[in-house]
Amino acid sequence: MTQGQARAKAEGRYKGRAENVARNDGIAAMLKGRASWTNIQAATGCSRATVAKIAKRFAANSDTV
Repeated sequence: MTQGQARAKAEGRYKGRAENVARNDGIAAMLKGRASWTNIQAATGCSRATVAKIAKRFAANSDTV
């Protein structure tokens, strides 16, 4: 299975699931408002890993701006 996905990615046929931009923008706004990760999870129904991914992006972008 993973070999097939790797081959498809290399050929440009497999791109994975599209990102939920609206939800992720909402998560970033909540992070900016200093909401707790637990409250963000409850409000959006996403996983802690998703909040962590957006928090990492948010931190990286905050350093450059």
